[in-house]
Amino acid sequence: MSYSLSEAATACGVYKSTILRSIKAGRLTGTKDALGQWRIEPAELHRVYPPAGSNGAQNNVTRLHAMTALLEAQHRATLAEVQLAQLKTVLEDMRGERDHWRTHAGATQRLLVDATARRPWWKRVAALVRPAASPRPCVTPPHSPRYVAPRHA
Repeated sequence: MSYSLSEAATACGVYKSTILRSIKAGRLTGTKDALGQWRIEPAELHRVYPPAGSNGAQNNVTRLHAMTALLEAQHRATLAEVQLAQLKTVLEDMRGERDHWRTHAGATQRLLVDATARRPWWKRVAALVRPAASPRPCVTPPHSPRYVAPRHA
């Protein structure tokens, strides 16, 4: 079972043009079939190019970079989740304060509306124009039974 040019390139993890250049340069032997396509024996191909999954040190370095990136992404995701939880808590607190102040403002508004709506307009105007009443002295007349004479020292 021989590889076609594209199968050989996939098996080694290189481009088709790389395999074709190797055949034309003589580093790799290949034959053309009845349809004019290149056929390469697997043993011959892997003599020059190692299989895609066994690139030794190169594969280990790539795997190390992938693991490092994965761990960093997981760390960032954890931090983002913590920050999201904190922001949700702050948002709930702000909503509670907003509702409290909304209730307080509504009650104050109702008090103001009730206080001004109870009196007719002419009484409100009269209250603005009325002169200030002078305070009456609270003196008990001397002939009253509750009269107590002031003490002079």
